[in-house]
Amino acid sequence: SRFAPASATSLNPAFDALLAGLGSDVPVAPGDVLVLSATDALTKQTYVLASFHGDTDGLATVPVVKTMAQLLAKQPAGTRHVFGMDANTYAVGSAKQQGVSEFAAEYRQLGLTSCWGDAPDPTNITTFNARTYLQPQLNKAVAYKDLASPGTGDKNPKDFLLFPKGSFGVESTTKDNTGQKAYVERQPFPTLTFPSDHGVLSSVLKLLPPPSPLASERSARRGAGLGPLACRRVKSQCGQRRGECEQRAARTSCV
Repeated sequence: SRFAPASATSLNPAFDALLAGLGSDVPVAPGDVLVLSATDALTKQTYVLASFHGDTDGLATVPVVKTMAQLLAKQPAGTRHVFGMDANTYAVGSAKQQGVSEFAAEYRQLGLTSCWGDAPDPTNITTFNARTYLQPQLNKAVAYKDLASPGTGDKNPKDFLLFPKGSFGVESTTKDNTGQKAYVERQPFPTLTFPSDHGVLSSVLKLLPPPSPLASERSARRGAGLGPLACRRVKSQCGQRRGECEQRAARTSCV
């Protein structure tokens, strides 16, 4: 690994404390979230790396992402973040299931983007599975001829990599449901050769230089607005010029 082992530090205690402040209604079980800080031994860049396994209906996904944004705001300036997740989002959301478009709107508000961009395609699915008549719970079984029919099985865009907008450029993102670095659309899985009910998601990310406070300010003036992470970046890069920092933060709607 290119990460220095001695630099790895668990941030789960801090995350769990923030999440506990939301109350007991968020369906997160022990082990659902892993978050740690580590330093690249070659570049000395510090990263916060996190993973999350969402509940079946995706109702914990937005609260968890918001909590992670709070944790990131407490990290040293210059820290980079990558958050991989089974968000369990659905192509069409409802009061009982988290919709993917609504999820994207939430992470954009936090100053984040994804490996699928700011507005993921609801038809770009990463699951395609259904129970057979040889498995328990026959009421969930789907005949092979009905697999492609709407409303049968689980065919949804559920898997994401999130990171602060402007921190990485996405060189490529691929899906795999074969174990051969290939994705066959409309193929049900798991299969005899691919045991997961979610496709494997891989992205090549290019580390981008941090934006200057002036660039962030201009972006806000163009109407783009700044999320909490970008606001924190504006403040931290003002250095010790406290008065100028406060003025700049006010102009960019940072509080």
